[in-house]
Amino acid sequence: MNNCEINKDTFYKLVDESYKVIDVRNPSEDKMTGLSYAGSYNSHITSYP
Repeated sequence: MNNCEINKDTFYKLVDESYKVIDVRNPSEDKMTGLSYAGSYNSHITSYP
């Protein structure tokens, strides 16, 4: 599979799911890690035309 395009709706759904996992695991500490992780990908995605 050489398709490098990312479906934004699918991506944000995955990010949303990852937040739930992070919150359940350790809402006090891992939340910030998850936010910075998602933020870096978010800025990368929005740079696409």
